[in-house]
Amino acid sequence: PGRPEGSRASKYPTLGDTTKKTRPSRHAHRRAASSDVSSIEVGTLKKRYLTERLEADERFLIDTVVESDNIQDTYSRGYIIYQSLDHWDAFTTNPGAISRILSAIDASVKQSENSRILLFNWLATSLVMRYLAHKARTQTSDEDLEQTLSQFEEDLTALTYNIFESVVENMNKKLEPLLVPTFLALFLAPAGTEIGSDPKTGLPSVLAVLLEYIKLSNECSIFPEISRHFLLRSFNYVTASILNALAQDGNSFSQGIQLKMVVTQIEEWCRRKLDKGSADFVESILEPAREAANVICLLTKEELVEEVMRDSICPHLRPGHIAFLLSDYQNDQFDTTTVPAEFLAQMNVLDANYVDKDITFDPQSKAPLPMDLEFSLSLDFSNLQLPKVVLDRPGFAFLKPDIVSPRLQMDQMDDDEKW
Repeated sequence: PGRPEGSRASKYPTLGDTTKKTRPSRHAHRRAASSDVSSIEVGTLKKRYLTERLEADERFLIDTVVESDNIQDTYSRGYIIYQSLDHWDAFTTNPGAISRILSAIDASVKQSENSRILLFNWLATSLVMRYLAHKARTQTSDEDLEQTLSQFEEDLTALTYNIFESVVENMNKKLEPLLVPTFLALFLAPAGTEIGSDPKTGLPSVLAVLLEYIKLSNECSIFPEISRHFLLRSFNYVTASILNALAQDGNSFSQGIQLKMVVTQIEEWCRRKLDKGSADFVESILEPAREAANVICLLTKEELVEEVMRDSICPHLRPGHIAFLLSDYQNDQFDTTTVPAEFLAQMNVLDANYVDKDITFDPQSKAPLPMDLEFSLSLDFSNLQLPKVVLDRPGFAFLKPDIVSPRLQMDQMDDDEKW
């Protein structure tokens, strides 16, 4: 009853339509006796079906989104992963999905360690996931959910830090073989040679590598504060390496002048290649190098014993840095004086108050990664171009903004309708 006219079922007579008496089926008593058992079996089948479907969708997410390099929009990848975990109730009743997805991400990141493009993609992905987890945690009133999201956020913080360090290490490996020939070209070239004139061994070769990574950071839409920190690590690595080499190999007044020219050249390059905010930030990073040049070119270096003079000439340098820079100072035609040993001893005494006893310039920088500043951003995910291969899969239809979520549809059904 109730089926459309002409349907297959309506072509067969019902019991009320026939005059022929019928007797109960010989199997009727068996069905009646097993009705309770059947309901239990159906419940088990339902649970198995939903579990298998969830496992299949999770496997699809790992294969297609986590382990695949085909998704170029890094915000889309992070959005899909987070929303899938949320849809699967991973933060409430299915926490095992979180562990499995994070393990898959860890494995994928390790396989990407030699690819700067993939590392930047994963850095952006982890930042987006952490942003979404933080927003959800701050908006919920459920204590258990807040605790789970807080742990998830901590795991993503560690993941983001590891990916960032992998990006920096990848860059340093590319820069390291260029620094020695660059130093030789900058400070030990014959008089009259234009600084950094050789694009393969001079300063341009180093700046070209830095530009590659800066462009990738912009293309992958890395959050602004993280991008600024990457600039800090990049230019600090170059300038600290140069200053350490100058101090260890010995320097002179003329090399101090050369160092000033190098700093000026980097600043001019930044103004041409970077936006104004980034160029100004790099200029602040170069302050220690500029001050080191001032120290090397100071004719009356003994004046630096006075704190007032240090604050005026080199406020970003510790007394130990000054002693390190001038420990092998060599006179030349522009400055025939030498640095007294007593002055170096005084600088080391003044530096004794510092907890950190390392007086070399740290190429790695101890500045912490600003992980919480991006929470002030207001990101809009409504216009994301999600990949068709994901949207076409029924289990991910909840990502489509123009249809009702399947989970919401399920919540509105009774048990039989769900089955």
